[in-house]
Amino acid sequence: MNCIRYIIFSCWGLFYSVLQAQSSPKEMGQYLINCYQGDSINRLHKFFPTPTQLITYGKLHGMNSNEEFIELFKKRYPILLEEVTTKLQSIKEEGIAKGIDWRNIQTDSILISQKISPSADSSSDSLTINRVDINFHYQKLNYRIIIENVIELEGKCYLDNKVYFREIELE
Repeated sequence: MNCIRYIIFSCWGLFYSVLQAQSSPKEMGQYLINCYQGDSINRLHKFFPTPTQLITYGKLHGMNSNEEFIELFKKRYPILLEEVTTKLQSIKEEGIAKGIDWRNIQTDSILISQKISPSADSSSDSLTINRVDINFHYQKLNYRIIIENVIELEGKCYLDNKVYFREIELE
């Protein structure tokens, strides 16, 4: 009986994680807005790739993979995650300082653009990096959150620390 419970629990965990995965940059943008509206910034941690995923991704695309670099990266990675979390939280706080009630913002558009760069060691391989522009308004003011680099690994989207927030004027 315990074995059956374990299998059911494991299958539920797998099913739930698949449901939670954002398979496109646009879905990630919408999820980010939902997190801001629901005061749950920490739920974005699942969109940070693991060091192993990034190292594997880098090796596949000809990036630096010597052991010294990898060990330094693994040590620095928790600090990078904390920086991203702090940045995401500061965006929320900056919005509050501007008078934004995040629960009541209205999303106008989520636009995706791509940068394609050649791989470091192969002319036939390339890296595709997505940029996500989330345009929204609160009352009569317009804003944009930009996620500069969204990469897709193993069918899921991940973000990095280049996230920006600004007020915009519509033409």
